[in-house]
Parts: sequence; structure tokens; C-alpha cells
Amino acid sequence: MKPIPPYLRVKFGEEVWHDKPYDENPPDFFDRASPKKQALAILNLPGLHRAIWLFGERRSGKTSMLKLLIEYFRAQEGFIAIEVPWQSIHSSEDFYKEFLYQFDIATGSDINLSGNQKVSFWEALHERQLAIGQHILVVGIDEIDSVIMDQVTDENSKKEILGSVLRLVTQEPNVKVILTSARSSNKIEQFKASPLVSKSEEISVQPFSEADMDELIYSIGTDLSKTEMDHIRSISGGWPYYAKAILYHILQFPPTDSHRLRQACSAAAKSISQTCDHLYRHHWNNDEQRALWLLANKEIIQPEEFNQLDISLRTALRELTERGYIIEEDTQYRFRVALIADWLRTWTRREFEEERLEIPSLLKKLSNPWTIEPGEQHIQITKEDLRLRGF
Repeated sequence: MKPIPPYLRVKFGEEVWHDKPYDENPPDFFDRASPKKQALAILNLPGLHRAIWLFGERRSGKTSMLKLLIEYFRAQEGFIAIEVPWQSIHSSEDFYKEFLYQFDIATGSDINLSGNQKVSFWEALHERQLAIGQHILVVGIDEIDSVIMDQVTDENSKKEILGSVLRLVTQEPNVKVILTSARSSNKIEQFKASPLVSKSEEISVQPFSEADMDELIYSIGTDLSKTEMDHIRSISGGWPYYAKAILYHILQFPPTDSHRLRQACSAAAKSISQTCDHLYRHHWNNDEQRALWLLANKEIIQPEEFNQLDISLRTALRELTERGYIIEEDTQYRFRVALIADWLRTWTRREFEEERLEIPSLLKKLSNPWTIEPGEQHIQITKEDLRLRGF
């Protein structure tokens, strides 16, 4: 049995692969050199864009990218880099305290002006900047969308936090900002009207290329067969998180076990449950949930079936395709991340959710387009209609 690589970690109760700095060439960031180069080129420019906006779906690697960039700047002379975690922020006061706390940790400072009610955040920040001289401050704010869209945070605090980030980007000298969010800023209602969007440069965190995925799989599991590698690449859809979920479990079985791929995929579908549950509740809307359940039952949606769907479901399929969960080929739709389909099929809430979303009646209607649902109007069918339908 192959030993588990030493960089395996547990994050949010799930097995993930610890991300090392770029210079150590970790096997799970083969193709991240390009977005890193793009990010550094923007951040090192003295011109308009002093901020980058990394966006990608949950578990796409955007937070890892943020951490790697922060580590990079920490190692550079003339820079101070801090990361402001989103989990502890539920008000503008939380944001200011966390910001100054991380600043003091990064500089080894023992001053604590955040506790002095007579000193504003900006006065406290300027005093700290004066202490570090001409050093450039790089601020990473992870999941800014979670901060601004948090139901606990009041609207005034959200506006103040957003305004503070904008001020950091546009007015404060020697400050660079790295933001992450699950969606592009122009897809998030709360950001559409913010000048922060035009002052930032967006970088999309995409799935791995086929070559990079092969290199990832080969480097972690050198005893895998070509069939196993092809299947892992296919079922993960190019997303390293889902590929590594399968790899983690397949490495628990000896190469001689002929059933290890099937067992690993089954175990992986369970191990990603927390991530998929979060996606289901917070990142997929009602129509997207219906589209995913429909695909989980049918596996492939043919063109004639797609044309029978209402506009909301067709829009949902296109949106999920754009976000990398579904793939469209020759006007047919299927799962890109087939491991999510496996999770849906084994989810304990499957029966309840399918009933809630009326999936059985939708499937029945697709299998028999002549089915009349309750409340629908009866229409007159002519012989010509029947002839055109093949009767």
C-alpha cells in the first residue's frame, strides 16, 4: 500500500492536500504559474490597478492561490503581507480589529491601538505604516463575498467594509489588495455598482488542463493504470480537489485490488459531502438544483429534451456549464464533475429533495411530452400534428 503523502491535511473536516509555496513546486499547483505571473504583474504595476480579484467555484483553489501569493510577498524584501480571514468578520468593527491584529502579527509589533476608542482605524493604520517606513503592505481578504453577503452582518457594516476596501485600493499609499470570491464580481449583485470592481483586475481560477491533471495524478499515484488515470481525470472534470478526493482513497488500496477504483470513487463521493452540501445550500439556486437532479437521473440531456425544458431550467444548465459543473457537447448536456452526480445519487436527502423540486413529474413529462400536468390547459391535436410527431 502506498503511504499517504506528507502534505495531506484535514480542512473543514475533509481531506485536502496542503499547499506549499510556489518555489517548492508542489504537485497540486502545476498550472498555477500562469495566474501567479498574471497576478504579480498586476500587483507590481504602479498604475491604476492596485488590486486583483481571484474568483472561482468553491474548492477551485482560489484561497490556496491567495495564501501562496501572501507567502510570496512575505518573503520579498520591502513588503509586509497580511491575510484577513472572513470567518471572524460580522461587522465593520470586526474587520478593523482583525486587520490591525494581523498587521501587528506580521510586523511583530506590540502596539494595540485598536483597543483605544479615541483612535480611528485609519489613524491606527497610518501610525503602523509610519513605523514600517516605505514597505508596501499587501492585504489579502479571503471570500469578500461571504463578508458582504453574510446574513448576520448589518447593511451599514457591509457598506462600511466595502468602502474601506475601496479606500485601501484607491487612496492609501503603498497598499496592494488581493480579494477572492466564489463568483465574478459582475455576477454578484452587491458588487455590481461598486467602483471597487473597475479598480480591480479579475483573474479566474480555472480547472486544470488535461496535461496538468495527468501530471498531478501521475506524481501522486505512480502505480495507477491508464484506465484508472483516465477515469479519475474524467470523473473530476479537471478540478484538482475532486481528483485528489479520489486519489486519497484509491491509495488506501493495493494495486492488485481490481475493485479499488470503484471503491475509491464511492468513498470519495462520501468524503466530499460537506463541500457539496455547502454548494447545494449556498451556491446553487433552486433552478440549478433542479437541473442537477435532472442530470443525475438522466445522465445526458438530449437536444430535443433540452428544448422541452422551460426557460429557467435552460438558463440554469447554461449557467452551470459556465461555472464548470456541467459540460455541453454537440448540444448535449452532461456532468463535467461526475463525482458530484455520484454524491447526489447517494445523498440521504435525495428522495425529499427530488419530491420538493418535482423531479419525478419533470422526468415523466420529458419521457412523454404529451403528458398533461394538473392545471395545464387541454389543447386540440390535429392529424397533421400527429403525423409530424411520427404517429
